[in-house]
Amino acid sequence: MTDKTRAELVQQIFAELTGDGSLEPAAEDIETIDGYIEGAIEQLSAKGVIEIGQTSHFEPATFYPLARWTANLAGPKFGAPQDTAVEAKAEADLRRCVAARPTYQTMRADYF
Repeated sequence: MTDKTRAELVQQIFAELTGDGSLEPAAEDIETIDGYIEGAIEQLSAKGVIEIGQTSHFEPATFYPLARWTANLAGPKFGAPQDTAVEAKAEADLRRCVAARPTYQTMRADYF
């Protein structure tokens, strides 16, 4: 699968907020949602959930959980309350995405 773009992420976040993927967001909504993406990525990094280095393209595995988490964060701005269950589920999904990745760090062992 190919990476998803930031514009696709904004569209998916809008779809999560409205519950309807067929609606086109207004320019004002696009700007507002786009403003939440950097903050969401920084918060997820600070919480130790996931490190996302590139913010112009996103891996398909992290795309939908990131969209749900960011939509939950932006929800109050669009008249939807924040839901801790949605946040926890999205964080668990993001953690699962990176759990299987190799760390390439040297394993420390205790010598008896």
